[in-house]
Amino acid sequence: MMKLVLCFVAFFAAAFGSGDVTFIHHPKNIYFKGNEIVDQSFLTEIFSASLGFTTNQDSDWSGLRITNPFHYAEAIVVLFVDGIEKLESVKGHHFDLNTDEDEDTIWLNLERRVRNRFPSQNNTLMRVELTEGPNGLVPFYNLIGEADNTVLPDVQFLDLNVTEDRAFLSEISLLQDIVKKVESGSISRDGIPDVYWFLLRGLHAVWDLHSDESPATVEAEQLLKDTVNEMNRAFIKAYEGRVLITMITSDVSHTRQVRQVASPEATRASSVDLKAAPTYDENYPVIFNIILWFMVTFVMALLAICLVIMRMDPGRDSIIYRMTTMKSMKKEN
Repeated sequence: MMKLVLCFVAFFAAAFGSGDVTFIHHPKNIYFKGNEIVDQSFLTEIFSASLGFTTNQDSDWSGLRITNPFHYAEAIVVLFVDGIEKLESVKGHHFDLNTDEDEDTIWLNLERRVRNRFPSQNNTLMRVELTEGPNGLVPFYNLIGEADNTVLPDVQFLDLNVTEDRAFLSEISLLQDIVKKVESGSISRDGIPDVYWFLLRGLHAVWDLHSDESPATVEAEQLLKDTVNEMNRAFIKAYEGRVLITMITSDVSHTRQVRQVASPEATRASSVDLKAAPTYDENYPVIFNIILWFMVTFVMALLAICLVIMRMDPGRDSIIYRMTTMKSMKKEN
């Protein structure tokens, strides 16, 4: 019986990837609460709402609250750590993640929304694969200039002669180069939303090689934590606090992902209300302004007519006086 239970648990873990999303920093008007599970596919809506965009779906998820509509985020910074279920050592508001959608789909949906909202603006929309080395940073270097010579971090337990360890350290060093460029003032807020999306894949191989509690793995996690803290401070300074910084960890790429088609009832049950404005037709602003200014003009004209009538003094010789006095009315009879 025990073997059957273990087999079932193993099958379930293999079929459904799991993960964690940590909101490390958020603007003053946005805050997170509770510990409800959030669907990975819903992260696009959370990021969109944080930028002040109208969201495309409703939900009962109550983990996000927006208190001030005039202080939205001007940038979204995401560090996606692939192959790891959770890193609790990173400070922030943690939510368990239901990995029902691929990471690249979230990125594409968010990129599309920003471009549709600001089609003629020079937004910074950047997705960087740290595993590609300096070649993966070409778009970033085009924006802020070439980085200095990359230096691998000093380590005690990780071995530079081991392929997995060196690959992870190379990713960390590239991320540190990015942080240094941001700290130098190469990036600043301009009122136009920006998105920075970084992918780190090397930590999973370190876990597999050394086990999750080995000194090498602990050192790797500490390196990542320190780099995330530096990245957090750099982007907060660059955008004057108006930035949403998020770390996503997911083991979905190393498990068997099963896509589920939810029933209409299930979809409604899992939908989330972000208190966002409903979607209106593109002609709504025109019609609204026509009606608004017509009513304003009508009320002002009516008020003016009333004031004129109130101030009228027809006098005893006017036609109004003669037609309304009792004497003239008797003569006519």
